[in-house]
Amino acid sequence: MSFYLSAFNLYGLALTSGLCYKETL
Repeated sequence: MSFYLSAFNLYGLALTSGLCYKETL
């Protein structure tokens, strides 16, 4: 379960990261 949680957390981080990147463009 811990692996699934960390994978979800990483996905969320990538998503927020992508949104921030789009905002700068």
